Amino acid sequence: MRERARLRAGIRALVEMARGDEGAAIADGPVDRVNAALLSVLDDDAQLDDHLLATAADAQHATSTCRMGAPDDPATVVDPHCRVLGVDGLHVVDASIFPSVPRANTNLTAIMAGELMAERLDRT
Repeated sequence: MRERARLRAGIRALVEMARGDEGAAIADGPVDRVNAALLSVLDDDAQLDDHLLATAADAQHATSTCRMGAPDDPATVVDPHCRVLGVDGLHVVDASIFPSVPRANTNLTAIMAGELMAERLDRT
């Protein structure tokens, strides 16, 4: 049950962020337009749980969609410290930051990156 509470909180936080000015700046129109089913149950824990369980699916480990690189490179989304460029206080540390698809196991590589950055962020 604790996992569902965390998932609900995470979904609600994502919706709030997507509806904000930062989300609007990069979205192709209002987030409400394409998420009516989710938004209609957002305020009811039981209905939200049902929706999330009905729509959950597995996927392959996507990588390299928010690449890390030099801040002056137009293809860069996060800098070498995993700070999202243009968004104060936000770090991303997952397989999306990889500059290219790793040849090693994606899961283990993502765990390694997460542990390394957690240690570095802990020091600041």
